[in-house]
Amino acid sequence: MKKQLISLFTLCGIIALTFGGCSKEETPAPEPANPYGGTNGKIVFTAVNVTETYPINPFPIEVYVNNVKIGQWTGALVSQPSGEEACNMSTTSHSIIYIDEPGTYNFKAAGFGGTVNGQFTIKEGICTHQPTNI
Repeated sequence: MKKQLISLFTLCGIIALTFGGCSKEETPAPEPANPYGGTNGKIVFTAVNVTETYPINPFPIEVYVNNVKIGQWTGALVSQPSGEEACNMSTTSHSIIYIDEPGTYNFKAAGFGGTVNGQFTIKEGICTHQPTNI
């Protein structure tokens, strides 16, 4: 009887191994972390000097999101950066970076050259460039 039990357990073990009873389960690679935290996205505001009267704009440009001032800068870029170039900029004297939850927001950029009103959409984990051209 003992011999039969041992043979039965051995047979069950062989069957389990043959049909994947001990196979290692593959773990999917973790998703890369959002560089902006949580579900946030990023927008970069920039301005190009479009006022010929003042080739180097000495007046501040203020940026508001949903009527809250998020920053200002003085001066303007000589040429508008591409979206990728703008997204790689840190906050400088020519740009403002805004990070928030996904959604559609109103903005206003105001300076000596006038006021620009508009909307932008933040998407999770995505950087967007918003030129103001004041």
